[in-house]
Amino acid sequence: MWRAASFALCFLSSVILTPVAIAEPVVLVSTDGFISVEGELMDFDDNFYLVKTSVGEVRIPVSDVRCEGAACPAPRQIRVVVGTDWAPFTDESQEQGGMMTEVTNVALSYAEGTPEYKIDFINDWGAHLQPLISDHAYDFSIAWFKPNCAVVERLSDDSKFRCNNLDWSAPLFEQNIGYYTRADHPRLVTYKDLFGLTVCRPSGYATFMMEENNLVEPNIVFKRPGKTTDCFQGLVDGTYDAVVLASDTAEGAINEIGAKDKVAFHEHLSQVATMHAVISKTNPRGKEFLAALDSGIRKIKQTGEWFQIVARHMAQHRAKTQ
Repeated sequence: MWRAASFALCFLSSVILTPVAIAEPVVLVSTDGFISVEGELMDFDDNFYLVKTSVGEVRIPVSDVRCEGAACPAPRQIRVVVGTDWAPFTDESQEQGGMMTEVTNVALSYAEGTPEYKIDFINDWGAHLQPLISDHAYDFSIAWFKPNCAVVERLSDDSKFRCNNLDWSAPLFEQNIGYYTRADHPRLVTYKDLFGLTVCRPSGYATFMMEENNLVEPNIVFKRPGKTTDCFQGLVDGTYDAVVLASDTAEGAINEIGAKDKVAFHEHLSQVATMHAVISKTNPRGKEFLAALDSGIRKIKQTGEWFQIVARHMAQHRAKTQ
């Protein structure tokens, strides 16, 4: 094997892909732009180019290069999977499928290279990371919070899986994670003040922000009902001592049960969590597809279109929940 710069050229001996009918000239350029290979494109699959060069036939990983020339195959469609029932972020019943769905859609429409893409709703969040993107049936899943992988030893197995097996797009959105108690509860000074308390966070919601601060059993009693309103109703009636939830989602739940004057928000404990599209580290096109999506995210943030999308969805959500 001959390695040059950031990509590898694999000389073929007995392993030969089925040749295309007519060989045509192409130039394969490394992702950093420093190395190029010229030759005739003999064959192509989703993972490798087979190119006949002046020194022989070489097989080059698709993820390491971009192809230039009329014979270059059309890029494979980028496949994105998203779930529902997470307003205002992803929800089939919302305009454009929710805020994160629209952000991703518009970003991909502006991505460098104008890739073809599709976005499908599959309403089984548990299947998104495994097997749908781990087996490459889809490339991206949206949207997932990124744990603090610098303290991976404190994290749950689910969060460790995200750190060890996923690559992350540029942030799609930032969310403020808030800590709430009853209004008559003593002020929380540090996260340790929650030790010994019964803490609620809805089932299916990421817990890494709590794990980072050792808010795990047996330090706390952890309860996970099905709905955000269940957490706050339980807080008000004394079943739970505290709730951990994104502030925008919490506001809607608190207003829905009419508990605005009964709940205290401990702002100084808030954490910022970022939402991302995720792709499997084993995806052979991962670097290429991440670069494409990130280019689109940068563009819509620079033009202000990202802000317009977010502001519209948040305003619509607040109008429904307040």
